[in-house]
Amino acid sequence: MLREQIDTILRSFQVNEDKVVQLKEEYQLEIDYESLSRNFELIIQINKEKVTETRVGASRLGGVPDLPKDFNWPKRQYFYAQINFQEVSLADLEETLPKTGILYLFADETCENSSVLYVEDTSQLVRTAYPFTPKKALHSLTNEVYQLTFNPNFYFAFPEVLSSYHSFRELHEALAVSFLDKVAKTLGQEAFDFIGSHSKSRFLGRPFEEELLNDEMFGFGEDFEFDIEDEDFDFEEAMNESHSYFMLQLEHEDGGLYVSFSDDFKEMQNNKGIIQYIGT
Repeated sequence: MLREQIDTILRSFQVNEDKVVQLKEEYQLEIDYESLSRNFELIIQINKEKVTETRVGASRLGGVPDLPKDFNWPKRQYFYAQINFQEVSLADLEETLPKTGILYLFADETCENSSVLYVEDTSQLVRTAYPFTPKKALHSLTNEVYQLTFNPNFYFAFPEVLSSYHSFRELHEALAVSFLDKVAKTLGQEAFDFIGSHSKSRFLGRPFEEELLNDEMFGFGEDFEFDIEDEDFDFEEAMNESHSYFMLQLEHEDGGLYVSFSDDFKEMQNNKGIIQYIGT
C-alpha cells in the first residue's frame, strides 16, 4: 500500500526546469518517472543528540553499553553503539528490521576487528563498564554519549551523482519542493529533509562509497568489480548474490561507521557482521 501511494506521487513528479537542463548537460542525467521509480530509496534516518545520560536499553552512540549479564565483551574492542529495534520499529514503515532486540557495535581502534551482535532478550540489561582501561585518545568515544532517534526518510540514488555530495544535492534541488514534500507526508513527515549522501546516519539504502563494495564486506567473488557510475549495474541484484547487506551508516566524528550484516538476525548472535570506518 505504501509503495503504491509513493508510485502514484512519482508519476506526477514536478521539476525545476533550469536545474534539470543543467543536470542533463553536466551528468547526462534524465529525470522521468522510470528513473525516479528505479532510484527511489526508502530509509530510516538516524538522528543524534548529545546528552549526559540515557535510560538503560535506549539507543545511543558512545559511553558504555547496557548488556545482558552473560554477555562476553569482545576482546580489546571498544563500544560504539547500541540500537534498540523497538525504538526503530516506528520508523520502519516496511517492517524490514526486527521489532525487538538490540544491535551492539564493537570494534578496535582501526575497525580491523569488529563485532556486530544482535541480542533478542532485553529484559535484564545491566550498564556495563569497560573490562579494560580505554586509551585517552578515544576519550570522546568512551565518555561522550549521543541519544539516537529514528524517522522515515527517502532520497533518489541516481548512480550518476551518488559519489559527489554537490551533485547529489543538485539532483534533489532539481525536483520541486512541493513534490518532495508530498512524498515526505506520505511517510508521516511534515516536510522533506534532505539527507546528504555522506553526512547523515541511516538504516538501509545504497552505499555511497565505492570502497565499501569489496569482497570481504559484501561477500562477492574476487572477480567482482563495482562501478558506481555504471548505469547498467543492478545494485539490488548484486546484493541478492551477496551473503551480506549494507544496512547501517552511523556518522562519528569526521567519518562514518559502515556496517554490513546478514538479514537473518538469528545469525547475528554469532557475530555475522562487519564494520568499516571511512574518514580521517
